[in-house]
Amino acid sequence: MMKDWANGNFTNDWPPPSSQPAVTPEGLTRAMLETCVGAPFYPGIEASTKIQDTFPYVEPFRFDISQMSPGDVTQQMAVPWQADFTDCSGGDSANVPAWWPAQRPDTVYTSESATPNDWVKWNRDIDGGSGVNTMDKMVKNWFRFGFVVDPGDGNLIETERT
Repeated sequence: MMKDWANGNFTNDWPPPSSQPAVTPEGLTRAMLETCVGAPFYPGIEASTKIQDTFPYVEPFRFDISQMSPGDVTQQMAVPWQADFTDCSGGDSANVPAWWPAQRPDTVYTSESATPNDWVKWNRDIDGGSGVNTMDKMVKNWFRFGFVVDPGDGNLIETERT
């Protein structure tokens, strides 16, 4: 895919630079926060509970950096990120909800899915057939997961799995 891109073999569907809105502090804040999980999870994936309880702010969404040190926001986060990502999996059905449903699917539909109940585990094959998806296996194989996309018909399916 990178060779195709380098050779100009791709659909150039980005708007021209002149149509881009001006960069503003508010726009940067919105761009950063739009993909966050949010308050119910403290936010969890992006930062620890300290973001709510400990850090000083000068205004909404703006830390008082004069009272902070590098690494403060992420000091409680899992390193590497895949460790927490696999540990926070959960549900295999509607009866057992996932911990990060918006950021990390537990089950997915594929292009081969035939019925509404024809889902597969998103971490299939990552465990080497053992049925145990360890943090170590997630760290080594994270790049093999597919993307969940809407192909245009309103159905979300997994694509590009390797």
